[in-house]
Amino acid sequence: MTATPKPAGPTFVADPKTGEPAFAVLPVAEYQALVEAAELAEDIALIEAAAGDELWPAKVVDRLLDGDNPVRVYREHRKMTQAALAEAAGLHQTAISQIENGARVGTVDALSRLAKALSVDLEDLVPGTGV
Repeated sequence: MTATPKPAGPTFVADPKTGEPAFAVLPVAEYQALVEAAELAEDIALIEAAAGDELWPAKVVDRLLDGDNPVRVYREHRKMTQAALAEAAGLHQTAISQIENGARVGTVDALSRLAKALSVDLEDLVPGTGV
C-alpha cells in the first residue's frame, strides 16, 4: 500500500531584480478553497449589510412585479384595512381607496404618510421603483 502524498503548499517565485517573493503558485485544490472562502465572505458581508432590511415573501414580490398597486399589496400584507391604514396615516379612507384603485395619484405628502404607516420606504410605494 502506498501513501498518497499531501499536496505541496505554495511555491514562491522570486523577483529576479530584488530576490523578494513576487508570485505564489498554489495547487489547484488550495486555489479553489481560497476562491470558495472569498465568495463565502462576500455572501456573509451582503447578508450582514441587509440585516436591517425586511425580507418580503414571494407572494408580495410577485404581486408587485405583476403590477398590483403597492399600497394595497403592503396594506394587505400588514393585514390592515383601508380604514386602519387611513387612521395610521392621518388620511381619509376614500383617499386610500382612490390611490389603490388608480383613480388618484397620491401626493408626496400622502405617500410619505402611507409609507410610514406601512413601515416601508417611500420609493416602495411608487410603481416601478420598489423591490
